[in-house]
Amino acid sequence: MISEPVRITVSKLVDHQLRQSSSALLQLPSLLNKDDSADDSSQFSLDGTQNNLTMDRLFFDPFCNKDKCVVEHFVRKRDENTDEIWTSQGYISIAKESCVDSMCSFICDYPTAVEGLFGVDAIYRCGANSAVAHIQLESLSNLLKHCATEQISEKLRGFSNVATLAKSREDMLEYDGSGERAFLCTTPVYTRLLFEEEEISKMPETGSVVPLIGKAAFPCVCEVSEKSDSLFQDKGRCVVAEGVKWQSLYLVVLEKHMVLAEPATGDSGGNGRIVTLCQLSNLIVDKDSPGDVENTTPARRLLLTHFSPTIKPPGVFIIDQKEVNDRREAINPVRDEVSITRCSMDIWFEDFASAEQALKALSHKIAKARSKRGHKIREYLISTS
Repeated sequence: MISEPVRITVSKLVDHQLRQSSSALLQLPSLLNKDDSADDSSQFSLDGTQNNLTMDRLFFDPFCNKDKCVVEHFVRKRDENTDEIWTSQGYISIAKESCVDSMCSFICDYPTAVEGLFGVDAIYRCGANSAVAHIQLESLSNLLKHCATEQISEKLRGFSNVATLAKSREDMLEYDGSGERAFLCTTPVYTRLLFEEEEISKMPETGSVVPLIGKAAFPCVCEVSEKSDSLFQDKGRCVVAEGVKWQSLYLVVLEKHMVLAEPATGDSGGNGRIVTLCQLSNLIVDKDSPGDVENTTPARRLLLTHFSPTIKPPGVFIIDQKEVNDRREAINPVRDEVSITRCSMDIWFEDFASAEQALKALSHKIAKARSKRGHKIREYLISTS
């Protein structure tokens, strides 16, 4: 039986460690950006936004062990009929079956080992792993605060090995039946920040008409696959060259989203119909180098990569299914474990200058969107430090 004084004492110790963890995470972006600040004269350095952007990278880029990102340590139940709808809050593993020998081996392991990484790469990996540990610690803190002593004792019954505190909690997610790991529901704040479901619910719908007047619209073309053909309505702007179908579009940034739109049918030119869109905070844009593709024309392309824990990609984007299967087999073999889905598409511009102009505008908006998300994470860490 765990006595009430013991629970209170342990809860205070965990809370103290949690505050220290928050402070350590808050200092990491400044440490990572310190060496670059003297050479970087961008506005992101001048107003502190670079620290927010770095915080976002710590949580969303694949810096953790096995090249996972923080959100890929979560487990969430999905609808049985479709993988596209979450039906639970986010859960994270705080304990697993173990023994004294393996525990001693873990404690004696070199704590700063980061699989041969050095310098900034090692700091990023340590920072991302620390972010996971922080969320686990906060989940444990919530359990100790809100679970009565008798309930904790009841959960310990029948389990003789190490780390079984949360084994049978009612809102714990036991998905594999093996009982090897214990999961606790994280605070709703982390589910909201890392999965951004509120933002997704506010996105315009594909096929809707949006005003383009006053927006920076960049003319471009993209390849139309058989799967994405139904997304396009203006077939008159489609061109077939060497068996490949191409469609003329406009790349537009609307608030927090990147939109690819075609002129609205019967419109005078002031509106566009959305073919596909995605959140800027989930987008990576790169330009190709001259040697990446055989091209005898002045046209240049941008390479877009979308990353998100949602399984369904934005329209026109293509998933590398082999990569998805390989990653799931390697690190996420269970259906309810969250995995980042990466998909890509190429968009072509008339010439180098057009591509550069679009790249500059889009990169700036992406950095700004990710910085805002990182700012929300930092604000929450400050509130718990």
